[in-house]
Amino acid sequence: MTTGAASFDRALASLRAVRFRPELSIDEGPAPQRLAPHAVALTAEFVEDDEELASGRFVLLHDPEGVDAWEGHFRAVVFIRATLEPDLATDPLLTGVAWAWLLESLEAEGGPRTALGGTVTRVMSESFGALGERDVTGSIEIRASWTPVGDPDDVGLEAQAWAMITQTDVEFSSTSGAHWQQHFEILSRDLIATAKDGQELQRRSLGMQGRQWGAEALNLEELRIQAKRIRQEAVELLSAENCPTEQTDLILMPDQLYLQVHESIGHPLELDRILGDERNYAGWSFVSPEDFGKLKWGPE
Repeated sequence: MTTGAASFDRALASLRAVRFRPELSIDEGPAPQRLAPHAVALTAEFVEDDEELASGRFVLLHDPEGVDAWEGHFRAVVFIRATLEPDLATDPLLTGVAWAWLLESLEAEGGPRTALGGTVTRVMSESFGALGERDVTGSIEIRASWTPVGDPDDVGLEAQAWAMITQTDVEFSSTSGAHWQQHFEILSRDLIATAKDGQELQRRSLGMQGRQWGAEALNLEELRIQAKRIRQEAVELLSAENCPTEQTDLILMPDQLYLQVHESIGHPLELDRILGDERNYAGWSFVSPEDFGKLKWGPE
């Protein structure tokens, strides 16, 4: 690995090229000045309904002379804080599971590293006496640091290995008398691979997948397989021919065809859209009740 200001500039360019998930608010904030000659810091927030559910900070340090404790010239430092539901706040296995998630995320998408270490802290608040009816509240804090040992151009990979659990409570009421409540726990994950050849960049991703599934979605062996696949696809795109501009036939794979039928035909036929009973929640439809049995659209 090359060192010096030029090396840090390359790492900084790689970091700034990362495309983060849209629900995260990312800012470049003040970096620590006394820890290394070169430093950059990114802050992240996840806010829902004006409530901050998670926040984080990513710091990249660089010392051209190297630091013995780092075992290298670069050091990546992260701090993550997330709000917990009461049942998770009291789970005795939480800290170990949280650290395992971090390790699996780094293994699946982060670049090569050494000297990884950190702590996981669980903060729990339980009320007593006159306040005893209040729910247990808690949060989790992850502090970790490691030394990237790959090429400076790949430092951006260190910011792309993330998974997130979002817990949402929804309450719906309508003027027709409908009223319901739902609780969702959505586990989201994504892998992003970036290939570079000179000034050309190509990117492939697993696709942001947020579903009501469990920890099996973070299976390390599966993520390794997927990471290798999207990495290879990103590399192949560097030498792929440009898509032709002339008019030509389009072949849709079955999964894309199913999606098109679902979106273009399935949703417009939903009665809550057609009748407008839940138009503020589900949206409208171009289909009306009078169209049933005679409306045609699309090719013959």
